Amino acid sequence: MRLLTWLIFLAYFGGARAETGKFWHITDLHLDPDYKVSKDPFQVCPSAGSQPVPNAGPWGDYLCDSPWALINSSIYAMKEINPEPDFILWTGDDTPHVPDEKLGEAAVLEIVERLTKLIREVFPVFSEPQALHSGTTAAVNVLAALHPWTVMAVGQVFTVTISHLPNRPKGNLQAHGPVDTHRIL
Repeated sequence: MRLLTWLIFLAYFGGARAETGKFWHITDLHLDPDYKVSKDPFQVCPSAGSQPVPNAGPWGDYLCDSPWALINSSIYAMKEINPEPDFILWTGDDTPHVPDEKLGEAAVLEIVERLTKLIREVFPVFSEPQALHSGTTAAVNVLAALHPWTVMAVGQVFTVTISHLPNRPKGNLQAHGPVDTHRIL
């Protein structure tokens, strides 16, 4: 209770000030690496399940998760709109909506690495993800319990990325607990 009283006192008397800033929040990219425009409406994207996708285009379709062209274009458009945000918050949920048996650990890591590389390329000053969301391991939510190295490997992608920053967060993903209950900020 004393902490709350102290915080209210600081906020009221100007001890806690915040400056205006701008940031990007990247979330729910749901990259479908197998997306392709096809004349066969059942061969467009695994994320559509058994639904036909008759009007697929290069930028995707409502029934599918995001193709690479859409994500790549969107990240580059962000740079055109605001090339120097104060920070970037990337909260994950990167993998497609497919059954667990169709998306294993290697595919999850490849998706996370590919997206990390894109964000680092477009925003080199912000070369680290600011948060790791439970959806980052999407299809391996169940597998993570069986294979903890999957969570550690995703964390390693972020740890390696974070390690290049002068004011990087202390520790790494493993030091912050399970992916589904903690965030790195």
